[in-house]
Amino acid sequence: MNLYDVDAQYCRYLRQYDKNVPYNEGSKKRPFIGVVITIHAVDFFAPLTSPKQKHDHMHNQMDFIKLDHGRLGAINLNNMIPVAKELFQIVNLEGDKQDSGVIYDYKQLLRRQSTWCNLHQVMILNAATNLYMRITMNQAPAAVRTRCCDFYHDMLIMKEYCKRMHFTNENSIVRDIEAQLEWLSLLSYRADQYRIYMR
Repeated sequence: MNLYDVDAQYCRYLRQYDKNVPYNEGSKKRPFIGVVITIHAVDFFAPLTSPKQKHDHMHNQMDFIKLDHGRLGAINLNNMIPVAKELFQIVNLEGDKQDSGVIYDYKQLLRRQSTWCNLHQVMILNAATNLYMRITMNQAPAAVRTRCCDFYHDMLIMKEYCKRMHFTNENSIVRDIEAQLEWLSLLSYRADQYRIYMR
């Protein structure tokens, strides 16, 4: 797992439709760096957060994973957003002679976060896939649904955004998302009719 940042313009567009997409610019500007997780052929960007004192009192949940018990921050799976390959780019974690002490320390943190994520990537993928299924099939607890991005709706918005931006692999993106939305509709129908639930 590499670390990536995501296009601010796309986040701004998506936030018009989903209030749970975090800010990464303006008065609330902060580094918006995370991992990219592929769930059923669709890429999702899951943002990382730096270590905070409140993490000491928080526990891992289905939408929140502490890195090294919170010493390296956390992954906010609740803020996962769908992304096309044109919408994210790899973060350079190499040190630079021009880096200030603050930037150097931040890159050190990112390198440690990247190492931890690579060591635990199977667990992260399983947690992200479980959350994705629980949210899209409306089977997550109400508190989790309230703070999570709407993955199903956000995929629809990304599909339209890709068309507007005329991305080179737009047809592939649209085809993957449409297949995923059709599959989810079938699962939702089956879950409603036969009470089939993901465990």
